[in-house]
Amino acid sequence: MAVYKKTEKGMNELLAPIPGIDARLVSVLILVDGFRDSDDVNRLAKAVDLPVDGLDILFHGGFIDRSGAERSWQPAGSRSYWR
Repeated sequence: MAVYKKTEKGMNELLAPIPGIDARLVSVLILVDGFRDSDDVNRLAKAVDLPVDGLDILFHGGFIDRSGAERSWQPAGSRSYWR
């Protein structure tokens, strides 16, 4: 389960007065926070009828990148998403 973070390009997209990508992809981009793994983002996207391939589109467009950390299972009550 990969964890994604916004790139500088992704942050600039969110700050732009008029986004250059589809509004539904902007919504997926907002879900990317450097803590949620790809399964979480895809589950949330699907729940509100956003494109489930949004992560792939954003990744290949340079709006997000893998954070270098992968989320692993944590016991209940754990405060950290990181290994």
